[in-house]
Amino acid sequence: MASRPVVIIIAHFDAHGVSTAAARARVVGTARAYARFPHTGPEKLPEFIDTFWAELTSASVEVIDIPVNLRDPATFIEALERLARNTQVSYYDHHATDVQFTSRVSSPIRWFLFADAMQMLQALVPKDAPEFRLGLVGVVADRDAAVLSMVSRETVERDLMPLACALDVLVRRDTQGTLDQLIAARDPVAWLREQAVEYPPYDLAEQISIKRRSHVAVLVDFTALEPKAYAPWVWKTMEQVALKERRPYVVATAMVFDRQTGRYVPAVQVIRYWLARDRPEPRPLVESVLGGRTVIGHPDAFSVRCLDESDMEALAEQIFRQLTAPVSRVTRLISEPTVAEAVQADFAAILDKLTQVLETQQRMYEEYLELKRRQVELLERMERGHPAD
Repeated sequence: MASRPVVIIIAHFDAHGVSTAAARARVVGTARAYARFPHTGPEKLPEFIDTFWAELTSASVEVIDIPVNLRDPATFIEALERLARNTQVSYYDHHATDVQFTSRVSSPIRWFLFADAMQMLQALVPKDAPEFRLGLVGVVADRDAAVLSMVSRETVERDLMPLACALDVLVRRDTQGTLDQLIAARDPVAWLREQAVEYPPYDLAEQISIKRRSHVAVLVDFTALEPKAYAPWVWKTMEQVALKERRPYVVATAMVFDRQTGRYVPAVQVIRYWLARDRPEPRPLVESVLGGRTVIGHPDAFSVRCLDESDMEALAEQIFRQLTAPVSRVTRLISEPTVAEAVQADFAAILDKLTQVLETQQRMYEEYLELKRRQVELLERMERGHPAD
């Protein structure tokens, strides 16, 4: 019986790429897999191919989850084409930015693009294979809501997300080592569950200050913490806040690193919780308060640089109010078939206002009690013959 051909897998170095590559390698059975930071990323892939040229041309190659380098697409594609002229190369990816390059790729490359990470997983790993669940962990690590086509939201949040978060930490510590362990483990999901991993966003979500809450949004402040401690995890900490508070939007004031100046600058960051797909993207909702500011990111998660801390706080409050404003919700809901949801949303807004009024009344009542206490103390002093202060 002829032996199966060897396959070499080159995968992106993040948790999604590593888990997908491991699941694929286990299914293939004769695969060797590589995932190294930064060498198997879009910018460094051509150099990686040149370095391992002799080994790569001795087997068929599968490139998984590495999008075309938008800064230099010609060099990226040329490296794949050069390799494909010497051995079979299959390219699997789900990033929308790759579509524009389809017509520029020559026929030697087997070019497979997918609408989402879930479709890519189904093409690489059979659904009935035990490795498929490891692949699902990768889809969750990539925060692709298409995973809900296969499993429930409860399963994602209760079971798969903790595994994805642990994997995120492990690949940052040792990308290639984690990939090798997942391939070699008897049960990779069980191995992942057994790892003692501290996920920084869990603690950071408890340390940051929550300034405001509404029925749809939370306003948080990172600035009391050391920027270097939270900067690598700021988005996923905001995600933890959204999950804990059960709110679709999180607005944060934070210091972000400016590569041009080499220092941290004030900014407002906004996310929509990745599973809250019933809610509109936040950026269009708050466009009216952004003015001519520079916005970095996409409609679901973006950052806005501010002039100073005062400007940052004011903009964060504006964005928070805009996300909470009934106009934003009604604009979305009038086209939906369920009128009850609109009524519920407006009722929630009224409750928010009542809560604010009650908080104000409570504060005024406490101030009144304090004045009465001082008045009683003053009368007692006067009765004892002590002069008033």
